[in-house]
Amino acid sequence: MTKTSIFTRDKTIIKDGMTRRLLVIGLLRETSPDNFQELCSEAAQICWEYIHELKSKNNSAVAGTWSMQYFFQSLQKHAGFIHFGPNSLAYRQELRNDFFDKTVEETLGIFRNTDREQFHEFIYTLKSEVENDWEFQFLVNYYLHNDEYNDTPYRYLIQKLDEAIQNN
Repeated sequence: MTKTSIFTRDKTIIKDGMTRRLLVIGLLRETSPDNFQELCSEAAQICWEYIHELKSKNNSAVAGTWSMQYFFQSLQKHAGFIHFGPNSLAYRQELRNDFFDKTVEETLGIFRNTDREQFHEFIYTLKSEVENDWEFQFLVNYYLHNDEYNDTPYRYLIQKLDEAIQNN
């Protein structure tokens, strides 16, 4: 889900996150924001179910990778609504509260009742995925900022992940 491969006419492969971003922009333009939101919600639900399946298989590292994708889809579904109208700031504030208080907390809660080693493997993998995906970092900062764009939302997410590690 984070990478896309497309064959070109000269039988080469385009494989990068920018290709995925271009496909998303095209999809946003060709469909309504409501339809795009529904598609992203379905993608997030697939990720959510896969995380739970991986937990049942004690595969916490891969679940950490899919959790970042769940976060991504949970935010991306707001692409058609995030910057429209005079209520943009109120929309972002509500989204920020929902993302940190619900999405992040519920995701961390999936592995809270497992042994310490499994929980830490999950969180360390999730944190590594977040730290190594510039597109996700931008999405967090852009969708969840206050009056001016900065990296405060991303730093807060990292802080929440660090606190989860320290508290378990």
